[in-house]
Amino acid sequence: MRDQDFSYFIEKFGEATSYSAVPEKSMTKWKGILPDKLLSYWKTEGWGTYKNGLFSLVNPDEYE
Repeated sequence: MRDQDFSYFIEKFGEATSYSAVPEKSMTKWKGILPDKLLSYWKTEGWGTYKNGLFSLVNPDEYE
């Protein structure tokens, strides 16, 4: 279930225009490094792009 903040974000930006599920391996790797709130969004929303690329939740491994 979406929290109030992410629900507001979806209200303003719309649903994801692309989506990829986050593997458990990535969740484990980044736990304790990235904020728990971001990891919870990964778990419920995955990695995705919103508003046709204006905002994205991304795989940080692709940017190391």
